[in-house]
Amino acid sequence: MPTTLADTISSLVPFLKPLATAVTTSTHATPETVQRVQTAMDGVQQGVVALAASETAVRSQPIVARIEADAQAVVGVAAMMPLPFPYSLILMVVSGLLPAVFSSVNLLLANHATVPAAA
Repeated sequence: MPTTLADTISSLVPFLKPLATAVTTSTHATPETVQRVQTAMDGVQQGVVALAASETAVRSQPIVARIEADAQAVVGVAAMMPLPFPYSLILMVVSGLLPAVFSSVNLLLANHATVPAAA
């Protein structure tokens, strides 16, 4: 199951990467903003790898929470920046996808964390 969760979440990375790049290369971005977005994007990518290696739903929950926080950080910073087309469109898509993807992942985790394993 953790591999399925990692695959599901990693489907967001192709949307997050261009946003992160648009922010970090923007002339409006401060060095602190650039560092924050780079750290958050690294956190998403490292979190997906850690999630794929996670052994149980209970151990996966904090990893998913960290990935979600990092993804939201990228989106939050991008939302504050004057991004040109198509990044403004990508931002709208990601803003809609994030809640749906993480809601589904968290529901799946909750179901697996509460269902006892077969003996």
